[in-house]
Amino acid sequence: MTAVTTPSQHDLGCELVADKSNEIPAARKLVGRLDLDSKLVSPDALHSGQQTAREIVLEAGAVRLVTSARPQLPAPKRQRTPRA
Repeated sequence: MTAVTTPSQHDLGCELVADKSNEIPAARKLVGRLDLDSKLVSPDALHSGQQTAREIVLEAGAVRLVTSARPQLPAPKRQRTPRA
């Protein structure tokens, strides 16, 4: 897991993902080490959960969290065709 600035792609830090784990715990450890005070943070959708968002904004001091997650839209209702 790596944190970079945009658009310069300056490396801010990285954290290895533990065996038999996923990115979320690694991202939380990485966020804990970064200076995010007054920064705009844009993680991918995997990191848009409440606990991670809380750590980024309330504990690390980011000014805003913007995710790439799109709201799930309900499936369109199918119209029934009358049987003859």
